Amino acid sequence: MSINNRILIVEDEITQIDLYRTFLGATNELFVAKSILEAKGLLNEDLYDVVLLDKNLPDGNGEVLLPEIRRRFPQTAVLVVTNDRDNQSLQKALDLGAADYLTKGSNLLAQLQLRIPLALKKVKLELQNAALAEQLSRTLNKHMIGRSQPMVELQRDLLALRGGDSPVLITGETGAGKDVVADMIHSNENDKFRPYFQVNCGAMSENLIESELFGHIKGAFTGADKDKKGLFELAHGGDLFLDEIGDMPALMQVKLLRALEEKKVTPLGCHLKRPAEVRIMAATNKNLETMIQEGTFREDLYYRLNAICIHVPPLRARKDDIPLLADHLVNKFYKGKYKITEDAKKYLSTQSWPGNVRELGFAVHRATHNAKKNCDVILEKRHFLKSSGTSDNSLHSNISNLPQAVAKLSPENFQAYLAATEKAYLDNAIRICGGNIPRAAEYLGICKATIYNRITTLGIKCQMKKRRLPGLVTDIHAKQEEVSHAN
Repeated sequence: MSINNRILIVEDEITQIDLYRTFLGATNELFVAKSILEAKGLLNEDLYDVVLLDKNLPDGNGEVLLPEIRRRFPQTAVLVVTNDRDNQSLQKALDLGAADYLTKGSNLLAQLQLRIPLALKKVKLELQNAALAEQLSRTLNKHMIGRSQPMVELQRDLLALRGGDSPVLITGETGAGKDVVADMIHSNENDKFRPYFQVNCGAMSENLIESELFGHIKGAFTGADKDKKGLFELAHGGDLFLDEIGDMPALMQVKLLRALEEKKVTPLGCHLKRPAEVRIMAATNKNLETMIQEGTFREDLYYRLNAICIHVPPLRARKDDIPLLADHLVNKFYKGKYKITEDAKKYLSTQSWPGNVRELGFAVHRATHNAKKNCDVILEKRHFLKSSGTSDNSLHSNISNLPQAVAKLSPENFQAYLAATEKAYLDNAIRICGGNIPRAAEYLGICKATIYNRITTLGIKCQMKKRRLPGLVTDIHAKQEEVSHAN
């Protein structure tokens, strides 16, 4: 019999409640609701591992709670308790979201002893399968494409990390594919049940990122209407990817360092520490050593994260991979609708691509846009060429000639140039996508949270389409998107 579970008993018969207390009370934490209304109140206040749900309640059929519990609390195992032995009725309860059912009678205690652990295992397996499906989807959409020597060495280094638990610092320029490297490090473990979570440190405020990483308890702040586990706890025994670690606020750097050293976290509003052993993968396009000298990044955190350093080479250092990448991007975005000529691939291989794979993807989109005007399905060199006369093409021209154009710029002017270039890039992509921000993010190959954050940071003025907030946010990037959008 499983112990230390939080069990919500939805039952109005005193004798039945006493029976549960006698058998389950010594090893579990019990909560009792005698009606559907009371059950809804308790479900709004707390989280439960198990719900024992009676069908016949004073204010209706208890099964009406099943869809809501299934939707809001997928981690909770619900066992319907009934006198009904009709197979059709029992199957209906399972279809509505029950993990199992129990029939009242002399053998109820034996059923409890056997079926509560089985129901918990079933729910856990369902969650793991859902996580696996998401992981497979992510893996299928992100590949490390390349046969050049730098990529061969990179993939060799990634394989060497298999089975390790030391923090990994992933460095590289914007658009080089640091998130793909993190995905590959996790995928190389070949453990389909190993947790994996990601968070963009530059897309959230200090208060929000602390809640996301460490969790909170009910009442910790306004709007905290129930306990919530943080990503450290959810990733326990697995991997946690902290993207844009260089943008993490100073106070959060201190708390992150403490969590890494103690392998424990303290949720907001709570005084008890909870175990959280994870392998941290942190990525940045910034020079953290320079930030340490400037006092904007903690030296002790840097050395903790930099146990193993993986550098992702820029695209200009592996030009032999550009033809493969171009083909891959066309197939990924357009499902084989377009083909790139060899002459066009040679032309692409001569460009410097300071925006790396992300910029190459943008160029592919531009080429297909140009080809579509003449109903072409073969992407030739002319489709990738930048003609004069428009701000968009001037932008591409400047980017392609970056080493010559900015050779004499001061560091301050160079940063201003980069900001202006990025702003023009994003503004152009948003325009092409008709003002649809999520579509523009997909268009550029970046997450939605990042594009909303950059729009705000760079002061881009655009008409964002209003969207309804989902009832239950299960993906951390979706939550970041909503928060960034609201700001």
